[in-house]
Amino acid sequence: MLAHKLNYPLSNTEHNRRTEFPTPSGSKQIPGAIRFVKACDRNINKTIALANDMIELADRGDADREDVGCGILYGILRDSAFKLKRLAETEKRKHHLKAQALEERSKDRGADTCPPAFRLK
Repeated sequence: MLAHKLNYPLSNTEHNRRTEFPTPSGSKQIPGAIRFVKACDRNINKTIALANDMIELADRGDADREDVGCGILYGILRDSAFKLKRLAETEKRKHHLKAQALEERSKDRGADTCPPAFRLK
């Protein structure tokens, strides 16, 4: 049920699909611009969606429970979901900051972005 909801890719070509993103404010918008989403970022987004599904299930289960044992089960599910979601969001922020740092570094270098070891003499 969750695998269908999260739309897991079926093949390598599907796995490397492209996603359109809005450009940040103040930057030039290129019509039809497409940015590739790295697999690790796509997996983090799916992990966050999975954690949200876990939270919803815990809420529904807690509302429908008939005994204390179910309350414990759904409490553990909810706690785990929040921990998982927090970890995934932290990792997503780290990836975003890393991408920003790399972008800034490439802007500082200007046109000469080739590493010194690969430059022609």
